[in-house]
Amino acid sequence: MSTKTAFKRVALVAAAALAIGGISAVSANAVASAPTAAVTTLGTPVRSGVNTFTIPVTITQTVTGAVAGETITAALTGSASPQASGERAKMAIALTGTSTAPDSTHESITGTITVTATSDGTNSLTGTTSTNRADIALLPGSYSIVVVSTLASLTATTAPAVVAVIPATNYGASGTFGAVGEVASSGSGGALVQAVNGQATLDFIAGSADTSYTVTTSGVGSMLATTPSSGAVSYLNGTTAAGGFTWTPVTATLTDLLVTTTSAVAGIQTISFQPIGANGAPGIPVLATITWGGGVTFSPTSTVVRQGSAVPARVIAGDAQLATSATVLGYTTALDAVPQSAVKTAGTAGSVIEVVTFNSDGSAATEGNTVSATVTGSGLITASTTVPTAASALTVPGSARTSQVTLTGSQNVAYIYVNADGTAGTGTVTVSVTNGITGVSTVVGTKVVTFYGSVAKLIASVNYSIGRAGYTTGAAATTLDVTSTGSPLAASNTAPAFNITAEDSNGNAVTTASAPSVSSSDTTVVTGGACALDDGSSATYSSSSNGVGVYNCSFTSAPNAVSGGKATLTIKVLNPADATGTTYITTTIPVTVGGKVAKTVLNTDAASYSAGQAMTITITATDSAGNPVYDGAASPAVTANKSVIGIPGASFFVGGVVTTDTSTGVKTAYAPATGGDFILTETDSALLTSTVTATVADAASDASNAATDAANE
Repeated sequence: MSTKTAFKRVALVAAAALAIGGISAVSANAVASAPTAAVTTLGTPVRSGVNTFTIPVTITQTVTGAVAGETITAALTGSASPQASGERAKMAIALTGTSTAPDSTHESITGTITVTATSDGTNSLTGTTSTNRADIALLPGSYSIVVVSTLASLTATTAPAVVAVIPATNYGASGTFGAVGEVASSGSGGALVQAVNGQATLDFIAGSADTSYTVTTSGVGSMLATTPSSGAVSYLNGTTAAGGFTWTPVTATLTDLLVTTTSAVAGIQTISFQPIGANGAPGIPVLATITWGGGVTFSPTSTVVRQGSAVPARVIAGDAQLATSATVLGYTTALDAVPQSAVKTAGTAGSVIEVVTFNSDGSAATEGNTVSATVTGSGLITASTTVPTAASALTVPGSARTSQVTLTGSQNVAYIYVNADGTAGTGTVTVSVTNGITGVSTVVGTKVVTFYGSVAKLIASVNYSIGRAGYTTGAAATTLDVTSTGSPLAASNTAPAFNITAEDSNGNAVTTASAPSVSSSDTTVVTGGACALDDGSSATYSSSSNGVGVYNCSFTSAPNAVSGGKATLTIKVLNPADATGTTYITTTIPVTVGGKVAKTVLNTDAASYSAGQAMTITITATDSAGNPVYDGAASPAVTANKSVIGIPGASFFVGGVVTTDTSTGVKTAYAPATGGDFILTETDSALLTSTVTATVADAASDASNAATDAANE
């Protein structure tokens, strides 16, 4: 390209104001006159960032009568120029500088001008037809900078405009699939880095004085396609871009040329843009290089595969396309850990599996990858890019045993919708991703969905079985806290007296047509009870993890029930195998009635312990009839005359007992660390005090006694 070329895209003219202010200590014997016009000198612009240049600047003015050694402190300021019509971005100008110690006739200010391209505030680039280029726009070319200088207390003069020439360069994004590298219209551009079998797209900007360009490639790789924003392309050999081509742009408008290349082998590819002037003479070619064999690649190990519920009440909205590892928030690891199940009725939504594809650098993988899935066992699937909502989870039905979807454009997220096929059992969904560049397919994850059949049995798990006359024990709540520390008789209690799990013939939890009913063998002891399906809404407290097949139940003792009274609760659901609706599937639970606390006994599981030894502390409570007190009766705190770790605090009795051991028998209380006796004390609600004394053996005394015994022997 001719060095006289005027650039279409560099019509941006920046106006910068330079204010020089300060204090001048002028000798009484010298009279300073008005300064001459400032002389402004610009150095060679240096690119200091993708969109930033730093230009050294020196401003010199002659002042008659100035005093040698006089110091002037200057502040250089600038203003941003408005965006010129058709340009891609604004150019912000900032000036900074300091004065030098002047001689008797000159005041020199030196500093720098920083020129920065900033976004034009739009999603697409003004004046271009291409929308796949990044919003960077500080183009090479000639820029006028007008400098205005003012010396302290003297008349200002305006210096003539000086011209800063921004050098040509290629500043495309490196190592990104489908990246657009912008190549300057003079000189040689920089290099793009791309993975083998990927694609790289160069954006060449036309020079206004050129009539056409000859574009060729050398080294590895080949050109695949050309997209001019204006003008015509003529292929040199055949009908494709592989053999090179000529491009004749329309020079009256802003215009550029996109050239897409690829390479199946590693190496260097050089694209030459040879300008042809108006007189037919060739100019200096613009060269762009692509290094094949680097760059990011699709990473199966980084790709995220997570599962969520397809039940409308619990469906989680999916993540947006172009999601990154930092923004994958919809389908969390906690959500993925929840087992998913649904009734086997054909078409019932079972789950939604989210697949988020990533590159090796954690960026969104947008190479046109294909996400496929296969289900074995029960269920049907559909692969889609439809983002789940409460509605879409039901309206994207699984329809096949194998399904796939190709991610296009900026897509990197796919969804696998899993539905029942009419059979009971588990369905295992295997998810694979086929690399859109290499064609290599890799399994990235498997997920399981359970489809249950009809209820075949009921299983009971009992928490509380001793009721209080006139009270309801436990809660038949859909949402509950199984870790509730409150009494099972309290109004705020949400822990059930017992849980019922309905299972099919395969042992899978089943949500029955209606909640199980509870009846009593003796209504003078227990009048009945109630059950409600646990909704699984609390990941921390629910009886079930997914709201399927687990029921929370309570029972109510008769108002006049006496201590020791017994009844058998029968829990039942209709037998779905009986078309007459007259038989039931049942299970039973024995329950009793207890009175309030009349006596408590405090015990330890041993009389002597070593220092810090694990121990069991037990409080046993009976009513006036000698029966265990009702579940939920308040238990007192235990005190000790020495430090005992894990000593019981105030709580409530279950089965007439409070113990420091866990439900699995793990000891959580420990004897004192010092030797000698220690005393445990508690005072129950009947104001009766119970104590127990135990001993911690003195290790030193034991050793002394052992030595004495040995000597005696």
